[in-house]
Amino acid sequence: MHSHLKRQIDNLHDPNFRAEVSRLKGHEDDVRHGTKGSIRIDVIENAGGGTVCVYDIKTGTSGLSPARMAEIAHAAFKHFPNTQGIIVTEVRPRR
Repeated sequence: MHSHLKRQIDNLHDPNFRAEVSRLKGHEDDVRHGTKGSIRIDVIENAGGGTVCVYDIKTGTSGLSPARMAEIAHAAFKHFPNTQGIIVTEVRPRR
């Protein structure tokens, strides 16, 4: 699911809509997927007007804890530093 979605989003070539962004805690730059200590953002969208939306794709039974949502929001802020509001939401595809 994740790799299929990444290909679709990458094909849009939109710097405000990205998939599978990995950030190392406390650093400003993207890192390679799977880097130890990194946080992966499934999909991040700079929606404009100071709002960034983060979509966390869930295919299993686990959900997002408040602590994990805060961690993802912090990484999203590092990606778009002029952000004034971040919305983090679970997405559960049916197909």
